[in-house]
Amino acid sequence: TPHMARRVAQYLVSSPPCFEGATAAAAAAYQRDGAVCIRGALRGWVDAVASGIARNLASPGPHFESLPLGATSARFVNDYCNWRRIPEYESFVRESPAKALARAVMASERSIFYHEHVLVKEPLAASPTPWHHDQPYYPIDGDQLLSLWFPVDPVPLDATLLFVRGSHRHGYYAPRKFETQRNYDGSDELPTMPAIADAPHEHELLGWQLQPGDCVL
Repeated sequence: TPHMARRVAQYLVSSPPCFEGATAAAAAAYQRDGAVCIRGALRGWVDAVASGIARNLASPGPHFESLPLGATSARFVNDYCNWRRIPEYESFVRESPAKALARAVMASERSIFYHEHVLVKEPLAASPTPWHHDQPYYPIDGDQLLSLWFPVDPVPLDATLLFVRGSHRHGYYAPRKFETQRNYDGSDELPTMPAIADAPHEHELLGWQLQPGDCVL
């Protein structure tokens, strides 16, 4: 909720580093902290991706989810694995700098795309994004795997994506379904994600105020 986001945001690390490109310093920050902000790297793709999101919302895919509305009519929806049928998404995957950014910060010779995931969260949406760890959602293991997130609207600090600094070295946690906020069936062998929002002062939290075309990896 907005109130919860503001409460957690007050515990953000002051002035975490942010970079103008996928430099060696950006790669070092990513390897150390598990997340890095790069300014303006995808600015030229904002309009195309926004058009793709509109197309996606008008024609949802089979994995589309709409989270509970609560007391407001503001939506929080997500959908994924639509890039082959949304031309703007496919162009982004094939032609944008995203793959080069991923290669650079992972210190990898190549990057292999897995899937896109679109989240649309309107102001005052009642459902919080559950704290989660991306890798257990994927049938992939290893250290050179990342998610690249970028907004098509401005994102204030009290509504931004948050990370626990260094948590990429904490091991895996059970994946959690956004719609129900419950662990996936069959994930009992993995520990449940700690209740970070209940004790944000116990963690070093990273987050950035973002403009369209900025990205976080």
